[in-house]
Amino acid sequence: FVSHHGNFSLLVHPNTGCEYEDHSIWAQWSGSPWNMDMSIFTPWTQTEEFGQSVGTPHNPSCLAQGGVCAFGDPSAPGYGPQVLCCSGSACQCDAGASECFCR
Repeated sequence: FVSHHGNFSLLVHPNTGCEYEDHSIWAQWSGSPWNMDMSIFTPWTQTEEFGQSVGTPHNPSCLAQGGVCAFGDPSAPGYGPQVLCCSGSACQCDAGASECFCR
């Protein structure tokens, strides 16, 4: 993954339930890092998401339909989904749009 990621970016992180730290100081990027909206996480707080399905009330780390899952300059390197959409939806970007939505 490190040497042969091509145009892709990959975030590898532990799943301790401390989502802020899992996605920041304990994470490792291969390729260009993406801008991430870390405001959805609370530093040094372990959630109940470990062992839960994405999109359940105990897993707050995803966006419901209509949520903004990517933002910024679509022509920038590494542009793409920045937040996970809840089960049953996917991050979709309209051509040239500066925001993408869970649909």
